[in-house]
Amino acid sequence: MLGISCLPEDQQLEAAESNNKYIQESVEPFIRTQRGIHDNKIKHLVTEIDLKRHRDLLKIEFKTQEQSENLTILLNLHERRNELAMQLAKLEARCNAKSPPPALKQLDIRLRIYIDPNDSEIMIIRKEWDAALRDTKLDLTQCMIKAKNLEILQIDKNIALIRAYLSEEKSILTHLDRIVQKERSESKTDIKVPFLEKRVSKTQKPIQVNE
Repeated sequence: MLGISCLPEDQQLEAAESNNKYIQESVEPFIRTQRGIHDNKIKHLVTEIDLKRHRDLLKIEFKTQEQSENLTILLNLHERRNELAMQLAKLEARCNAKSPPPALKQLDIRLRIYIDPNDSEIMIIRKEWDAALRDTKLDLTQCMIKAKNLEILQIDKNIALIRAYLSEEKSILTHLDRIVQKERSESKTDIKVPFLEKRVSKTQKPIQVNE
């Protein structure tokens, strides 16, 4: 197979430019993506190993069955709190984007069957219907946000009570805090509403500053 060096000089330059372009546009982005995936896997694995170490150390620190039960309750409370925090972040993102959770997006099916969808009056009704639904769902989303904030507040109170009961067990609380801190930082990386992010990126315009 003949190499580039066997081509005329002008074709050699053209082939070299083509190869460089292919490397920059295809190969390098692929390598960066794979490196990012690989780095994330390693980071996740290191976190899991560290969490397991602290969980194992916690088991060693247990002195009574009651302590074990209290720690289990604490871990469950923290896990539920992380779930609520993620749900809350997504709901708040939807509210900020004025895009409530999907449901009831269409008029009654009989209207769509028996009335021409291009009829000017039904189009007006549909717009009014969608606007009313959007406003109502945004109000309901705000109620959901308040309810989740209230549950988080109650969880925090329960956590504080159990921690106060275990206040003399410094070693146990140290391992617990490391577990909670790592799990919370891991859960924060997953708080995303992809379609909202795409929508915002499409609608955002550069801000002009008047000097």
